[in-house]
Amino acid sequence: MENAEMDQSREVRLKHLFNNRDGPEQAALYMVQMRECLYREHAAAFLHPGEWEFFGTLKFERRIHSYLAGRYAAKKAVSLLTGECDLRSIRIERGCFNQPVVIGWANVQVSITHAGNAAGAIAFHEAMPMGIDIERVSVSAMEVLMNQASPRELELMQSIPHSLERMLTLSWSVKEALSKVLRTGLTIPTKLLELNRLEACDGYVISHFANFMQYEAVSTFMGSDVCSIVYPKRRPPDLGVLRHAVEQAYQYS
Repeated sequence: MENAEMDQSREVRLKHLFNNRDGPEQAALYMVQMRECLYREHAAAFLHPGEWEFFGTLKFERRIHSYLAGRYAAKKAVSLLTGECDLRSIRIERGCFNQPVVIGWANVQVSITHAGNAAGAIAFHEAMPMGIDIERVSVSAMEVLMNQASPRELELMQSIPHSLERMLTLSWSVKEALSKVLRTGLTIPTKLLELNRLEACDGYVISHFANFMQYEAVSTFMGSDVCSIVYPKRRPPDLGVLRHAVEQAYQYS
């Protein structure tokens, strides 16, 4: 996109999510806040021909925006990880659970998220499965989120210095991110994704899982959004670098 147009957006590239690692133990993060119309105006510049054909079948504005925002962020993240600069040559198909599948790049996959004008993606080698989710805190969603939280989770939330609305949204965001790691989406009972420990640490919230102890999540609040990233517990990212990137993406939101 032209620089004048990019001035109307905010983007952050983080090529190395992990310090002192390379190859299959590396991942790349891309986050952007951009006006909806810019995705559509420049779709031909970043969609693969196969993606362009699918894009032409979409009828509803919300679906069009989510598809374009997600594909743009995903391709930018894959470009950071692989070094491929032509976004049109990067093809991302939909799996049987609508999960994104990177075609043509051995062992490289991507996790995608978007909320409002914000979109984000993490590209990673399959040796380091990861997931990302952004959710907007909304009072109107509280009844639904309360019904999804276990008594144990509600008890844990009381120990974290954030409002119940924020913590319920965080819990949902973390579970969404884990479901992306598992590549099932929320087609499984959310009880399986239950949290069993929460820690507040330097502005983050670290979440641990009752049934997937090999993973943990880091979440941070930015304005009315919460961003959560799930990663292998034995291979945590550089949290300081990660939080700086998220803050930069939301600096002008």
